[in-house]
Amino acid sequence: MRKLVILSALIFSVSVFVYTQAHREYDPFTRQSIIQSNSAEEFYKRNSWEQPCLMVSIKFKGKYLLQNPIVDGIFVSSSGYWKYLKYHDLLFFADGESVKILSKAVHEGIVRRLSWDELPAGVSEYIPFKMEWKEFLKLANANKVEFKLGVNKFVLRPEEVSDLKAFTKEVLKILKLRR
Repeated sequence: MRKLVILSALIFSVSVFVYTQAHREYDPFTRQSIIQSNSAEEFYKRNSWEQPCLMVSIKFKGKYLLQNPIVDGIFVSSSGYWKYLKYHDLLFFADGESVKILSKAVHEGIVRRLSWDELPAGVSEYIPFKMEWKEFLKLANANKVEFKLGVNKFVLRPEEVSDLKAFTKEVLKILKLRR
């Protein structure tokens, strides 16, 4: 029994470690690099019906990143009905201070008639946005990140905050290589 508890604790700690790692890829065919706050698999595993899930990324040519990149972000929401179709304005607050986004949030979505990726039938909504690096750093360095999507207010989950910090660390590592 004790071995089972230790093994379970080890598996849990390893899964948490993987859960909060930034994902980095280079495609030699297109000569494009991407850094993501988490892998797509992890992103969809934590997608819930209660709160939209956040993922951020930076795409760039080659292996080296320019100073002050633009961060692409996306919120994904899954539910039984459209929540953000008509009203999807997006606001961020880092420790109570407003954080600017570059583009007005847009809405994309699909209707899921059959279960796929372990999600029941319903709708998936995607709200992409862009943010300057200096504004993104306000989110990554904040103790509390709040956002308002449509009329709903949320606080980022602890694993999403960890993702932002791991993502920032990976991006800063690449920026140092360039110097």
